[in-house]
Amino acid sequence: MSARTARRRWRAATGAFPDTRYLLYIKIGTGIDCGIVADGRLHRGAQGSAGDIGHIRVGERDDPCRCGNSGCLEAIAGGSALATRLTDLGLDATSGLDMPLGDALRCRTPRAGRS
Repeated sequence: MSARTARRRWRAATGAFPDTRYLLYIKIGTGIDCGIVADGRLHRGAQGSAGDIGHIRVGERDDPCRCGNSGCLEAIAGGSALATRLTDLGLDATSGLDMPLGDALRCRTPRAGRS
């Protein structure tokens, strides 16, 4: 998420929550990003990547990620990954925008470590 986008979302959130000093705004789409506010300040991190949580390795899965690594949160739970999983389950989905929430909630997902 760009610093500009995070700043805009922080302003919108503080309008709704004026006394909020700590906030994580997590955006899940094709990628997974996070805006971080701590002690009332927006944190950008080195090169503006403080909230780039989509490329944190999670669990023991080795799903390939578009960044070149494997097992990233985005490769497992990003919009494209979820659409692929739904297609594997026989539902029509080509991107994260195609996910019918009701159908997705009814799908059974195997437990971690099982295929």
